[in-house]
Amino acid sequence: MPFSGWPLQFEELTPWLNVAADILEVRNFDKMGIEHFRNCHTVKTCTADGLAELRTFFWSQAMRMGPRHLKLLKQSRNVHLLFNATAAELMSDDTVSSVSTLAVSVAGFNTFRIRARMYVLAAGGLENPRLLLASAREATTGIGNARDQVGRYYMDHPRGEGLACVNFQGLARAEIDNVVMLAETIGTPFGKTQLRVTFPSHMQREEELLNHSLHANLSSETHESIGYRSAKRLWQRVKGAEIEPGGSIRDEFSASLKAAPRLLTFGGRRLLGMAGPTKMWLIDQLEQAPDPLSRVIVDLRQRDRYNLPKLTLDWRIGEATYRSQRRMHQLVKGIFNRAGITAFESAVLDRPDERPKLLDMKHPMGTTRMSQSSRDGVVDRDCRVYGVRNLFVAGSSVFPTGGHANPTLLIVALAARLASHLNHLSKSPGGVQPGFVGGSQS
Repeated sequence: MPFSGWPLQFEELTPWLNVAADILEVRNFDKMGIEHFRNCHTVKTCTADGLAELRTFFWSQAMRMGPRHLKLLKQSRNVHLLFNATAAELMSDDTVSSVSTLAVSVAGFNTFRIRARMYVLAAGGLENPRLLLASAREATTGIGNARDQVGRYYMDHPRGEGLACVNFQGLARAEIDNVVMLAETIGTPFGKTQLRVTFPSHMQREEELLNHSLHANLSSETHESIGYRSAKRLWQRVKGAEIEPGGSIRDEFSASLKAAPRLLTFGGRRLLGMAGPTKMWLIDQLEQAPDPLSRVIVDLRQRDRYNLPKLTLDWRIGEATYRSQRRMHQLVKGIFNRAGITAFESAVLDRPDERPKLLDMKHPMGTTRMSQSSRDGVVDRDCRVYGVRNLFVAGSSVFPTGGHANPTLLIVALAARLASHLNHLSKSPGGVQPGFVGGSQS
């Protein structure tokens, strides 16, 4: 893949993935392979001709790391937390070869400075490049940006929803059982998993396909009704979860109240096993090819309330993503046909000349990418910013490629690896005392 490649071998990261799994309390994540499901109908159907491959997606209990670690951080003698303080600008020496101080803004008014020997920028895939680009006193293009690489190669995980579905009406239960596990989370002795259709690695290489995956959700006519969707949005409000677009609370409550008898009947039938799914909606979880023109830039003339320059995001999804998505839908159509299911509808296949609408997954990556040299990246294999001896970057902004999976495990693995590296530096002769720059608007 053009512009791809990590300056690390996978074997170098393996121990740190295990450390990250312990930190995130995801036990046994490495034990949950597809071999656990070899004898189930869905796996046999999906892999019968060898064209598609199934992998397991491991679901852990989401950890809110702030509440989990706050007490420990407050008790620590070598960690100092500053709340309501925003990292505003990195000040460098005249040669821009090291960071001298960090300017901190309090609500955009009062400013003070922090001096350290080493700095770690860990503010996310959008804020990391913003702070580097905003630090433009001594370096007019921003710190670490001598080769115009900061902010480039922006990637997310494009997600396709509602682009393809299978109609189960009129199908026998045996036919549904052949594919239904694609849409179910499965309890195992190791935790909760879900099956995903992926490309076999040999097919990826031969056809130059990206690392996509596909799973599904089950629904019924009740799930797609106005009353059900209104009740779902109200429940999301109660939980404090992100809410899909809808009406006012009053309108949502009214629609839910009108639908209550139907929803209660549906719930009872589900509990008794009398109300099965009528549709399976496919969900595409996609990879992007790295593109230097997909980027984050700042406008130094426009400032936000923290006195930081405003961001402009130019997110570009290349043809390779769409071509690989079409190939994935072709494979899945073949899977359903083998299962005796012909009621498969795909906007991706039916309208090949149109680019399907894709969502983002809030997984910004690539904007301070790791590389073999400063010609095509921002940080080296130790996450140190090229040309700046005491500045390091942590987070998914250092990813050269994004895959299709959620990035948190690898973010924590690379952070643990960097922490070990800084610890080693601090204990070496003439060692340093690291400083830390956290989320820019915490």
